[in-house]
Amino acid sequence: MKAYITLLSNEKYFDGVVILYRTLLELQSQYPLYCMLSITVDNDVESRLEKIGVKCIRLSRKTIGADINAESGSLTFSHWAQTFDKLQVWGLTQFEKLVFVDSDMLIRSNIDSLFERPPFTAVCAGRSFPTNTDWLGLNSGLLVLEPNKKIEEDLYALAPKVVEEFLAKGMSVGDQDVINRYMSDWHLHKELHLDEGYNLFADYLSYYIKYNGYSWSGEKGSPVYIVHFIGRQKPWMKKQLRNWAWFFRECIRNPYYFLAYIKYISYLRR
Repeated sequence: MKAYITLLSNEKYFDGVVILYRTLLELQSQYPLYCMLSITVDNDVESRLEKIGVKCIRLSRKTIGADINAESGSLTFSHWAQTFDKLQVWGLTQFEKLVFVDSDMLIRSNIDSLFERPPFTAVCAGRSFPTNTDWLGLNSGLLVLEPNKKIEEDLYALAPKVVEEFLAKGMSVGDQDVINRYMSDWHLHKELHLDEGYNLFADYLSYYIKYNGYSWSGEKGSPVYIVHFIGRQKPWMKKQLRNWAWFFRECIRNPYYFLAYIKYISYLRR
C-alpha cells in the first residue's frame, strides 16, 4: 500500500492537517492521507480527524521526551523538539511506500509522481538563496521513503547522539538533523535530489520567482509545486500585533507570500 503521511504532535497543527487533506482531495490524488498522532495528542483530536476523512495512526512511544531546544537556550526553533516522532514513520511497515509531507505545506499541483522516486528523495530546500549556498542536506518536510524497521532503529540509536552534540554547541536540533546524519552522503546522490520547486520556502518565494526562474502560474519557468511555511508562526494560527506587523512587512517585501497565504487559508473555509 502507498500513501501520503504527515505528523500531528501538537494540536496547534490540527488545521494544517485539515488543509493538507483537503488539498490532496482537490488535486485528485490517487493515494490516501494518513496522520501519525503523537502519544501526547488527545483522543478527541483523533476523532475529529477521522470524522472528516483523515486516517490516523496512533504512535505508542515518544522519540525524544524533553523540550530539548529549550535546553539549548533558543526558542526560535523550539517547535522542532516535537518533530522527532517523525522518525517513527520508518516503522510503519504495513505500507510499501510513503511520501511524508509536513502539515505546513501548500501543495499546488498533483505530486503523485513522487511515489515513483527512490527512498530518501527530497529537496535541499533554500539552497539557491544567496545566504545558503553552502547547504548540502535534505529538508525533511517532504520525503519519499520505504518503511524499514532497521532504519527506524538506526535513527533511534543515532538521535540521542545528535541531540547531545547539538546541545553541547548551543544549537537547536530536530528530526531533520538526525536524518541528515544518517544520510551524510545524501548530497552526493543526485538521483535523490528534487527540484527546489517541490519544497520552496514561502519566505523566499518572490526571490525565486524574480531571480531563479520559477513561475507562480507554471506557464513560464520552473513550476512551484509546494510552498513551505517554515517558522513557528503558521498561517492558520491567531496572530498578535507583532505577528501582524511582520506579516504586512513580508507581504510588501515578498508579494507572492501573500498569494500563497490566501490560497492556503482558503482551504479552511471549505
